[in-house]
Amino acid sequence: MGKVHTINIEKTDAAQIYLCKDSLSCEIVTAKSSAINVSVPVGDDFVEHPIPEQFKSVFNGKGFTTEAADKAS
Repeated sequence: MGKVHTINIEKTDAAQIYLCKDSLSCEIVTAKSSAINVSVPVGDDFVEHPIPEQFKSVFNGKGFTTEAADKAS
């Protein structure tokens, strides 16, 4: 409970994170991890959101631009 600024998850399978209203702006950094789900409060319930596991990198002429391969709409 309370405000969290950053959550760092490394080499982890199947993590479940619950954020309180004060922590909705936190930054979640993952590396070598899979099946990470974040639940956020909506009214009296929580709604679960998956964190992407795959990324796509494209050379832009100067370096690579990386983004999640599967973006939720």
